[in-house]
Amino acid sequence: MLTAADVIAGKLLVQLGDVTAAQARAAMRAAAADDSTPQDLVARLQAEGLDQAKVRRIRRYVGLYEMVRAEAVYLTLLEKRHGFPRHEAHDLLARIEADVYRSRLGAALVEAGRLTEEEDGALVQRARQAMAAEDAKVVARYLRDDFEGVARPLVRAAQVTAASFTASTIFRSPETARLVKAQVERLRGLAEAVPGGGIEVDFAPPEAVVAQANAPGAAGLDLERLSRADTARIRHAEPEPAAGDLVGRRAIGPYEVVECLGQGGMGAVYLARDPESAGALVAVKVLQTGRAGPDDVARFGREVAVMRLVDHPDVVTLIDEGRTDDGLDYVVLQAFPGRPLRALLREGGPLPLGDGLRLLERLLEALAAVHAAGVVHRDVKPENVFVIAGPERAIKLLDLGIARRMDDDRPAAERLFRTRAGVISGSPAYVAPETITDDPIDGRTDVYSAGVLAFEALTGKLPLVAGSPYELLREHLLGVPLTLGQARKDVAWSPDLERLVARMLAKERDQRPTCAEVLDALRGGLAAEAVRHAKAPSPAPAPGGVKGLFKLLNRATWT
Repeated sequence: MLTAADVIAGKLLVQLGDVTAAQARAAMRAAAADDSTPQDLVARLQAEGLDQAKVRRIRRYVGLYEMVRAEAVYLTLLEKRHGFPRHEAHDLLARIEADVYRSRLGAALVEAGRLTEEEDGALVQRARQAMAAEDAKVVARYLRDDFEGVARPLVRAAQVTAASFTASTIFRSPETARLVKAQVERLRGLAEAVPGGGIEVDFAPPEAVVAQANAPGAAGLDLERLSRADTARIRHAEPEPAAGDLVGRRAIGPYEVVECLGQGGMGAVYLARDPESAGALVAVKVLQTGRAGPDDVARFGREVAVMRLVDHPDVVTLIDEGRTDDGLDYVVLQAFPGRPLRALLREGGPLPLGDGLRLLERLLEALAAVHAAGVVHRDVKPENVFVIAGPERAIKLLDLGIARRMDDDRPAAERLFRTRAGVISGSPAYVAPETITDDPIDGRTDVYSAGVLAFEALTGKLPLVAGSPYELLREHLLGVPLTLGQARKDVAWSPDLERLVARMLAKERDQRPTCAEVLDALRGGLAAEAVRHAKAPSPAPAPGGVKGLFKLLNRATWT
């Protein structure tokens, strides 16, 4: 399926000289004609020989383009719906582009008391609706014109670099661009020019997009069409419709079924009794081979292979494996009382700080064992952390089905833990940036996901928020995460804990700590100090007002 992001990528690739217009058009035709393969345009061109450095660059540029576009549409709505003065809009654009503060525009306005969270949310939703409608029109026009427009430049700049992607120069008038440029120079104290340019008319300017959003009937615009395409490119672990012939089984191999714990289209998990161990309870995970596709079978096999490699009390243990007479592959795992972390968060909200930090320690211990075996988990999320009942907050790390060997440099077709090329494996809210760009991974890839999980467990919110899976991927690549204090203001967060979580969420893998380094920090006094700090009386809040908008709101590194 072809999306507006594919159109943006195709135009930029041609403008940069990475592919010819004919190559881009051919790949776009293939994407438009194929609804079954969850590969985007960049992945298709990568399979045809586009090198990794160019893949990284184009994914970053597409994310930058769409980020500044979203801010430009949001700002136009702010001007039209809230009467935001034009001179203040110019000042805001300049401060964004000069990195005076590093936060989404709406979040900064809420922080400064200029908007309520409800007003910001309504503007974000309206902007998304307007952009989705405009994207659908662009895709339809390109399909109708057989992708002729891919040869026209997207950004009017002599040389396209990351600095070319600013809202003032792409989405605003030349006069605005000049005003903002002058203010940026004053703010930076430098005499350097900001790259000029404009936007080609394939994507409408913010005013036109907003006008469309304000048209009669526009309030009901649906984001689902493009979201389906985005979601198809991200492998989920969501359950599929139940497989009827797995219901009511009395035995799986020698194991006597007690109850079905959960089921999906390709299999199920049962609580069963092991006749070899005096009827001890075990969990039996079943794959219905006749219904499963090659990817499902491969994932099942990978999980078994990794469990054989890892031996740690906080990682799920393989007891047995086999196949039933009627063609069901199964593995037998430990059974233990408790609940997935996702269920605990959904029902009880964020964990108490001490409990949350202890759980993070256990998770990092489990991941360190996985990494010591030369494997990256790649799907760390609350659904895959099982919290065992009891005061110790012991855990079991589950689901090693998309794990990958760190040192496997053989061709993709020969890899032990091979996953499908061009498909992002993992869950959108927790996936690390290098997974999105298909760059090398190591244990710090899991540290990023563990940082997202810890943030959610402690605050009840994700550090990066977006309206669709594609937007989430863009946020992981380019977005500035919330701080713990921004996400949950009723807790006095330790500055050291804030810095540690920010390091775990660093965009660049080399800037993140290892599991061992995070554990050393937590056990070296940071965890205890964080709990003490949270119990201390909070200082009186600083005076607010518009001026507060222009302070540095987030010290996370912008990349």
